[in-house]
Amino acid sequence: QKGDLLEILELWDKVLGSEPVTISELAERATRMQSGPLRDLYEALEQRTYKGKFNARSVGRYLSRNKDRVVGGRYLRAFNDPSGVKRYALASTVGNKFDDIPF
Repeated sequence: QKGDLLEILELWDKVLGSEPVTISELAERATRMQSGPLRDLYEALEQRTYKGKFNARSVGRYLSRNKDRVVGGRYLRAFNDPSGVKRYALASTVGNKFDDIPF
């Protein structure tokens, strides 16, 4: 499972970096594309859902189970924005690549 999460984190880093996004924002952007790294991230998340279809609830469950889990010096953090919507962002345990490291 660490290999699966590492793939997600690497794709997330390549596509979004530390930009906080909602699952629906990620899906909206990815569905406009036929190919590329963002589409690869979308499909990788889709493969890890219960029925193999991208839906915000299933992807949210996967991300919630794996948030704060460090793999390869990176992890996903989750937080609610001011309107109460959950956002996910990549963070790092090494160096100063990301601004908001929680420890």
